[in-house]
Amino acid sequence: MIHARVVRPGAVLGGLSSAWTAGPAAVAATGVSVTAWPGTPVTITVRPRPHGHAISQGQPVAQATVTIGGEVRHITLVASRAAPAPPVGWRLTRL
Repeated sequence: MIHARVVRPGAVLGGLSSAWTAGPAAVAATGVSVTAWPGTPVTITVRPRPHGHAISQGQPVAQATVTIGGEVRHITLVASRAAPAPPVGWRLTRL
């Protein structure tokens, strides 16, 4: 058996996008380490969280489920940077 870090804190596991600006990356707030046999399958699934139009840096934006063999861990993904709400002009032209 070996001890391995499966996800490092700050690892990019997704991204956000919007029609008005490039979105921030969704990064792991914490890491995941495990002791397992070499070749143990690892699966990571990401489920977004609802949020408003504007996003703050460090705001939780998703949850990742990390499955290592039969063990399941959950980690929060946060925004790597802020993303502004859509400008008034953009909103007015899309009513």
